[in-house]
Amino acid sequence: MHARPLPAIALILSSLLFTTVTLAQPQREGVEFTRDILYARAGEVELHLDMARPDEAAQGEGKRYPALIFIHGGGWKEGHRSAYRGQIQRAARQGFVAVTITHRLTAETDESGNVKHPWPACIHDCKAAVRYLRANAAKYHIDPDRIGITGASSGGHLSLMVALTDEDDGLEGDVSHIVEPGGQSGEVSSRVQAAVNISGPTEMVTCHLAPIVTPYFESLLSGPPPANPAGYIQASPIHYVTTDDPPVMTLHGALDKVVPVEQAHFLAHKMKLVYDDNDVHEVVIFDDQAHIFQGERERESWEKLYDFFNRKLKM
Repeated sequence: MHARPLPAIALILSSLLFTTVTLAQPQREGVEFTRDILYARAGEVELHLDMARPDEAAQGEGKRYPALIFIHGGGWKEGHRSAYRGQIQRAARQGFVAVTITHRLTAETDESGNVKHPWPACIHDCKAAVRYLRANAAKYHIDPDRIGITGASSGGHLSLMVALTDEDDGLEGDVSHIVEPGGQSGEVSSRVQAAVNISGPTEMVTCHLAPIVTPYFESLLSGPPPANPAGYIQASPIHYVTTDDPPVMTLHGALDKVVPVEQAHFLAHKMKLVYDDNDVHEVVIFDDQAHIFQGERERESWEKLYDFFNRKLKM
């Protein structure tokens, strides 16, 4: 039986959801916003996304736009894509086709109390979202060669996993992305061209030791590391760093007690070893911030995120 989450965990995750929900405003001028687009089916589970894009894209202008995928946090167990509805509209105003996606969560259990969708279900869903955008790029006026991904906490972890893994790593899954009329049938890639990780775990065995997240890790990975060593390795982004990876930025708070800042340093060290170059992985550590960025640092973090995606996907 898995330990029940402590009240402190629920408070932190609720705060993270509140931080992003505060950006969820009514539809903004100059933006075409669409909810509840079916992007994939995982067996009997239907997966949806919300999309925001510049008005001229929705009106059929010939220009192709880079795309951004936002993955919500919540310990792979909680949270909802609506947390980023305001942010994807902000992204659309900056010239992106942006989506916020649903993935299967570990909160759902069967009659015996076992998690119905443990690892790697969530990464399969996220990869299917990339394939959906690429297969239907013409419909949404997306440049299929300029797709970025981001998320916070568990969403940051999943963003890294999408960015650093490829078709040979065995994590594509059997989730069927939807091909809209006129879309590209057959196999399409789930690779992305840039990623921003906000406060996400990068090495699952050591991060499991942080007491606040321990129950969430054990729900995702069917127990502690000794019970599933292969799963903890498979779910750790640092094990997939290779010289053909897209550019990555990490934003992390030095005072983070949920996902310790060492997780950012682990990834930076691994990427430096592989690339022998400090500039491949851009790392921003906010010395005065915890897991959830507040005030001026929150504003600064979004500015850095969009500056990164503008440089990597628009140049």
